[in-house]
Amino acid sequence: MNFQPLNNNVLIKLTVKEEVTSSGIYIPDSAKSEKNDGEVVAVPPSGGEEIAVGDRVIFKKSNVIEIKEDDDQYLIMPFTNIVGKYVEVDKI
Repeated sequence: MNFQPLNNNVLIKLTVKEEVTSSGIYIPDSAKSEKNDGEVVAVPPSGGEEIAVGDRVIFKKSNVIEIKEDDDQYLIMPFTNIVGKYVEVDKI
């Protein structure tokens, strides 16, 4: 996606995992809880140093704009919605 967020917003691609029970039954999206993790796809030109493209983050799902392109789902949200990111154990 060719998109440049502005004004301290960040573009996140939602992590989509197809869920199947141990007996092989597919769990539809309507039965799943809302996802609140994804991968940072773009940051504004004046982006912060804590979050970079490629980081996998957890965020609050308030004050977001949803975008769907093909089968992918993206969210535009303020940096302040991001509450943490996944890091390697030796970096904590």
